[in-house]
This record gives sequence, C-alpha cells and structure tokens, in this order.
Amino acid sequence: MIKLTPFAISGLLIVATHLPLLIILIKKSNTKVAKLFVLHLLMILAWGIQTFLYGKCKSPEISLLIGQFGYPFIIFISIFYLHTIIALDKKYEKPPFIFLLYMIGTIFSIRSLTNKMFTSTKLVFNSYYYPQGDAIFLASALFWAINVIIGHCLLVHFYWTRYPLQRRKILPFIIIIPIYVELGWMNYLPALGINIYPIGNFLLPFYSLTVTYAILKHQILDIEIIIKKGIVYTTIITLVSLFYLITIVLFEKIVQGYLGYNSLLISICIAFSLGILFIPLRNKIQHLVDKLFFQRSSMEIVEENKKLKDEIERAERLKAVATLASGVAHEIKNPLTAIKTFAEYLPQKL
Repeated sequence: MIKLTPFAISGLLIVATHLPLLIILIKKSNTKVAKLFVLHLLMILAWGIQTFLYGKCKSPEISLLIGQFGYPFIIFISIFYLHTIIALDKKYEKPPFIFLLYMIGTIFSIRSLTNKMFTSTKLVFNSYYYPQGDAIFLASALFWAINVIIGHCLLVHFYWTRYPLQRRKILPFIIIIPIYVELGWMNYLPALGINIYPIGNFLLPFYSLTVTYAILKHQILDIEIIIKKGIVYTTIITLVSLFYLITIVLFEKIVQGYLGYNSLLISICIAFSLGILFIPLRNKIQHLVDKLFFQRSSMEIVEENKKLKDEIERAERLKAVATLASGVAHEIKNPLTAIKTFAEYLPQKL
C-alpha cells in the first residue's frame, strides 16, 4: 500500500482543488486579466505536484532535482499574480516595470535550473528531504513576498477607488491575500534552515475555493461564466463531493500508516467507516455552499430549478404559438390585400 507523508497529502489537496478551477477558467479566459490569472493558477498547480513529489521522495539527489527544476514555477506564482492585479487597471501597467519583473524572475529561474540556487538537501521533520537555499535563494524569497505584497496594495487601492458593485467583486481577494502571503512564505522556511512545518499548504486549498466562489457569484477578474443555476449548483456540489472523497482516502492512508495494516478489505472497511463519520461534515459543507451561493436550501434550489424549467418550456410553447399566429395572419393578409385592391378599382371598370 502507498504511504503518504502529510506534506505529500497537502500537495494532493492543492492539486485536487486547483485543477477543476483551472479547467473551468481555461475555457472562459477571454481577457488578458483572466489569462494571466490562469497562468497564476497553473503555477500553483505545478507547486502542488512538486509538493507531492517532495513528500514521496526518499532520495536526497532526486529531491534536489525536484527543487532545481520546480522552483521556477514558484517564482512565477508571484509574478503572474502581480501582473494580474496590475492588468486590472491599465494606468498601472508600465511596460518597463513588467519587463523588469519578468527579467528578474527569469534570472532566478536560470540560476535554479543551472543548480546555482540550492547548496544541498536536508531531511526535515523526519519526513522528507528538502533543498537548502543560499543567499540568492533568500533574495528570491524576498522577491516573491514583495511581489505579492505590492499586488495586494494595488488591489486595496483598486477596491477603494471603485463603485460598490466593483468593490464587492474583489472583496474575497482583499480578505484572502494576507493569509495567502503567510501560507506561501511558510514553504520557504525549511529551505532557509527554520524548522517550522509548512502547515499553510493544508489551508491553501481554501484560496482556490474562495476564488471559485468569487468568480461564480461575482464574475470577478473580467471572467464571465454565464450558465444556468442548476449547472452551477451541480458543479459546486460535485467539487465538494470530490474534495470529501479525497479527504476520506487521505485520512485512511494516515490511519494505515499508524496501524500498519496491508489488507485491502480492512482498507475498504475503514474508508467506509470514515465516510459515515464524515457525512455530517459533508452535509455542513453542502449547507454552507447553499447559503453562500444561493441563500436557500438544496430542496428550495431543486424546486426553483423545476419552476425555471417549466417557465422555459412555457416560453417555448408561447414562442411556437406566436410563430404560428404570425404565419396565419400573413396568409390571411395577402388575399385580403388583393381583394381590397381590386374592389377599389371595380367602380372605375364599371
């Protein structure tokens, strides 16, 4: 059976929550802002995969290679985020600054790819090997944090200079970004020799869930998703159920690691038992989703969808009747027009 470390589990959670959002936005990203944000999410997804590989790797050499080839994705998380916020207001989009931003990110990436960023690897928390950075790595970490902080300051300024409707659209970002900076920076600490476990990775999926909520409800970042409420509700509940299923599987792996069993039957029984125990939690999450997105219960949403379907069918029937009436009127009008015309000239002929 596969044994997963908590760090590897956090990587799976990041991938599971960011991949569905990324798939949705790739099809709907028709503006520059949306495309930049898709690239930002793509870098976070790559970091989730890298985290999983770190947690599974038992070789210092392979761990160093993972850091060497994966660190450029981490650098560009902050770059694409800052560029996304800058693109919201074109007056802040200065080409020299954008060029400098990408140039610095490229330089750090080249140093990482040429193995000039990390000095060695170290077994951290008796769990997994993690690359150890040098002074240049520390500079890149500060560059990462500064980019996100500047982006947040611009976002706050954008918030205060817009109308109330626009403010509401970006309010979720205003709330989540300070937490996001702290969560991201926790992954730098072990690489700098600071033994603080990056527990922020377990909270990072809430960043994706917050963004999903803001996009679906408020159409933020010039991303317009125009679909029926029934489809929105089904999509959201599917994501919640997927998150619930992955949580059950991962918890079963943790229990397996503690108890040390290798039986498939025992794994199924424990997963089933955990599923029953977590049903109230899933119901709470589903109820919260209903309240946040639609301000009503699931039964009320089903009833509303039924009424909406009946209304659409009624509208289609009325449209068909209107088309038929228009055709009948046209067919009646033509001969009447001819009769009227000949009737007007009839006295002259007589």
